[in-house]
Amino acid sequence: MDEACHAVAMMAAPVLTAVDFVDHSEPARFDFWRYWALDNPEWDPCSFDLDRDLAKADVKVGFFVANNSDLGAFRRHKGKLLMYHGLADPVETIRYFGSVAKAMGGRERIDLRLRLFMVPGMTHCSSGPGPNTFDTPRHALPVGDHRIRRLR
Repeated sequence: MDEACHAVAMMAAPVLTAVDFVDHSEPARFDFWRYWALDNPEWDPCSFDLDRDLAKADVKVGFFVANNSDLGAFRRHKGKLLMYHGLADPVETIRYFGSVAKAMGGRERIDLRLRLFMVPGMTHCSSGPGPNTFDTPRHALPVGDHRIRRLR
């Protein structure tokens, strides 16, 4: 990727880590835009247009958007949610968890309904250099666990 394209490409994939480039000459995340959001295998990250491409993505894959921090209706229906996140995954799960806690009145208000477990070395949903398959959340570490603090 040339220098002129770098800033534009970062808008399409704002959080990149070394994991994004494993066995790829460019971030694997660009395939989301090529094949899912824009349905264009020839899509070039340098052509990314924030208004145009986000509008297309919203129509095509808007159901993937999970950024509403208000889980009040979910709580009123007695819902319980277990989330897990690979520590080698650049997706914003941890930030989302924090925004839910803030929107719902603090961590102590959500502990009985929402738990986030961290999986060391796992990338997005699976794979990565660490354990990445498990049968139950007991294999993951809950946020706040003393072992997580040592990893920071």
